[in-house]
Amino acid sequence: MNIISCIVVLVAVLPVWGEFTIEQLKSERFAYTVEARDSGLDLSKARYQIGDMVFDRNPFKRRTRAATARKERIWPDGVIPYEISRAMRHWENHTCISFVPRQPHHQNYIVFTIDKCGCCSYVGRRGDGPQAISIGKNCDKFGIVVHELGHVIGFWHEHTRLDRDDHVDIFYKSIQQSQDYNFDKLKADEVDSLGEPYDYASIMHYARDTFSRAMYLDTILPKVIVNGRRPEIGQRVQLSAGDISQTRKLYKCPVCGETLVKEYGELRLGGGVECQWRIIAAMGEILVLNVSTLGLPRPMGECASERDNFVIVRDGYYTGSPILAKVCGDVGSRTIFSTGNRLFVQTRTTSKLSTPFANYIAVCGGHIVGDEGTIQSPRFPENYAPDANCNWVIKVPKKFQVALTFQYFNLEAHKDCVYDRVEIYDGAVADPNNLISKLCGQVNAESVVSKSNVVLVRFVSDSSVQKSGFHIDFVRELDECASNAHGCEQRCVNQIGGFRCECDIGFSLRPDGKTCQSTCGGIIKATNGTFFSPNFPLNYPPSKNCVWQVHADEGYQIIVNFTHFNVEGMKTECAYDYVLIEDEEGGEERYCGDYTQPLVYTSTSNRIKVHFVSDNSVEKSGFAAYFITDLDECRKDKGGCQQLCVNTIGSYRCECESGYVLADDGHNCKEGGCHLQLHDPDGEITSPNFPFDYPKGKTCNWHFVTTPGHRLLLAFEEFALEEHNMCKYDHVEVFDGGDAQAPSLGVFCGNGVPPDISSSSNQLFLTMVTDASVARRGFKAFYSSVCGGELKAEETVGFIYSHARYSDDKYDKKMRCEWRILADAGRGVELRFAQFDLEKEASCDFDFVEVFDGHDRSDEHKMGHFCGDQLPPVFVSTGRKMMLVLNTDDSEERKGFVAEYRSAPPATARPVMKPTPRPSREPVVNND
Repeated sequence: MNIISCIVVLVAVLPVWGEFTIEQLKSERFAYTVEARDSGLDLSKARYQIGDMVFDRNPFKRRTRAATARKERIWPDGVIPYEISRAMRHWENHTCISFVPRQPHHQNYIVFTIDKCGCCSYVGRRGDGPQAISIGKNCDKFGIVVHELGHVIGFWHEHTRLDRDDHVDIFYKSIQQSQDYNFDKLKADEVDSLGEPYDYASIMHYARDTFSRAMYLDTILPKVIVNGRRPEIGQRVQLSAGDISQTRKLYKCPVCGETLVKEYGELRLGGGVECQWRIIAAMGEILVLNVSTLGLPRPMGECASERDNFVIVRDGYYTGSPILAKVCGDVGSRTIFSTGNRLFVQTRTTSKLSTPFANYIAVCGGHIVGDEGTIQSPRFPENYAPDANCNWVIKVPKKFQVALTFQYFNLEAHKDCVYDRVEIYDGAVADPNNLISKLCGQVNAESVVSKSNVVLVRFVSDSSVQKSGFHIDFVRELDECASNAHGCEQRCVNQIGGFRCECDIGFSLRPDGKTCQSTCGGIIKATNGTFFSPNFPLNYPPSKNCVWQVHADEGYQIIVNFTHFNVEGMKTECAYDYVLIEDEEGGEERYCGDYTQPLVYTSTSNRIKVHFVSDNSVEKSGFAAYFITDLDECRKDKGGCQQLCVNTIGSYRCECESGYVLADDGHNCKEGGCHLQLHDPDGEITSPNFPFDYPKGKTCNWHFVTTPGHRLLLAFEEFALEEHNMCKYDHVEVFDGGDAQAPSLGVFCGNGVPPDISSSSNQLFLTMVTDASVARRGFKAFYSSVCGGELKAEETVGFIYSHARYSDDKYDKKMRCEWRILADAGRGVELRFAQFDLEKEASCDFDFVEVFDGHDRSDEHKMGHFCGDQLPPVFVSTGRKMMLVLNTDDSEERKGFVAEYRSAPPATARPVMKPTPRPSREPVVNND
């Protein structure tokens, strides 16, 4: 178990004191030294460090989450510029803090980096330029980043405030040597707790075993015991109520208003107080704000004086942003558009009423004119919305091109990108003849350059799988190679932000970087052959640049065997002399160092370029290379392999993708391995190697996805993992969603069979982690789909299917399903049926669907009772709740239904439910 800086794993183990008393443990201390160092962006050079906090001065003249007492450490207007964005919205959601992209006028800003300290940062604003916040290995967890940002904002660790001895005990004997200074209490001139009580739940609090000498020893414990238990400390899940309250006090946040990050929302007056709202959309989106001041009293003075009864809308993130509109009471309605993805709204009114005065919606896409900028998928970095269709037209000045760089890209994958995709067109319209690129799946740091000064970026998603989306930066780009001013003698290659000169095969670039000279290399067209470094076997000369181009017949690969290889370098750092092999399909390998065994390279195409580069310093004996060509059996129909084909010299072999293993026929694949995507409504899973011992040192996951509108039920039949009372070693964890960031439903280990586990949506995620020591038999479990559940109605359409195998099979007998749909406050639920086919019967007593206005299943709230194959009407609830019920008997089954639901304005009246006509041929007896 790695312990990173001040971030530790919570271990709820009773302390084992052994021969020491509590008083001895509290009084025992270890000596330590702190080396004075300079600081800056390099956190490791800070003069002092305490846990994950670094300082330019003596830390024993400072304080902790107790907020900072130095006013110069408060960020002006609560605005913190940054250069590398991570998860910051949690702080913004609950406080008036704003994290914004750094602009040239920002002199002080934070820079995310990876430093030797792991997870660490300065406390508050340094005030002398950029300051680093290190998110090192294993630090990129949500709660850890929130904690480190707490230091940046100005908070210290909770346990170091002045009154901590009234609330916690520190056990110095249990603390690692030279780490006890992390537990020192702070000085009065540095600490200001702003009147807030001690907060055990603070995200800035140490855990009970932080810096512990052994996992069974506690270093800090709460004094208070409630119902026989001490409060939990050291959580890294979310901000506590105390964290939020203290931040609002520290930055003087208005008591009214909030940060809004949803795609739409409503703003309400504060009842006689000043309010501020910060509205944030995804990068590349704009905000449309509809303001109505009819409910505001008239101002007592001029509207421009901003004394009272006004609404100010600013195009940005704080009080210094440009004003888009200033609206005073009782003047009507206005619609206001942002130019970017943020709006700042201020109000002040004499009215004591808390009434709505504005609503907003984030609009995906738009026209962007500028030299540079960013666009993001809706909700980024959260999963994008289903059924999105966004179009950005990006225009840069004439005579320039548009260069797009994909900083992050993760969409639903498909070989033809038919589901979710990004399309890039040259020009402002989606002309297939001008399509530059169509992308889906995962893309790493790819760049696309247009021919003209306008591009259309189109994002389309379907209604099924959603991923985390994309972050694309754009800049204006000048094609220096299009003119004759570049000065390249032979070839000019345009690059984003510049260009480079290249030479033809057999020539190398002179030191001036533009002219070429005859040199080693050449074009080789043969089934086999050799080539050598200059002067081989003697040392090669300095400052050489040789290129060999090897051509084989179509459908063949090239295998290069370096029988001798000795080139300056350390193998992993080929910065001086090196051999670079480029494949025609885009792959490349770079080699340097001394290889005592033959070095073999295999191409993926029938053409390669071999570059040899030497600098002007150290020379070695170089290389001797022999190459042959081999028919690539995998190029045609993958050699008959179902998934992956790997070419070998004279033959080939089949392999399988992650989560699958090769079948006995050597060509097909079957489920297995350690990472599975399961889309069947039901099935069986087992741990690797079950019923034999699972492998050690593995992390496996199973992602279950069933039909929308259904939940998943997971039932373990057998279970045997390594035991530990906190499941620290081998364990299984189940998450209520599509990945390990979803809420946890339980962590399990040992020999006890876990209880049945049910998801709240149509996705479930299971992980199994094993360490390098003990292995057990593992587990066997069954999963199945369960109809009904709790659904959230949003602006985008959601789907409900009558049964999990809809379109593949008819619905089951004796189904009893209830879908409870809930919209946001002030909104209603709209329900419409896209497909409908149930058993037909005059009174609809056998198989039927019922719709209720609310979650009360009574005749008073019933909006409809249906069967047969006619589509029911569209329903809109009068409140925020609606319920859909499906009931089937034990006789005839049909295709079922597909229903669509979304958030909508509520209906003003409930439709009158007419009694379903019954046949007159026999009496109806009601036995309820």
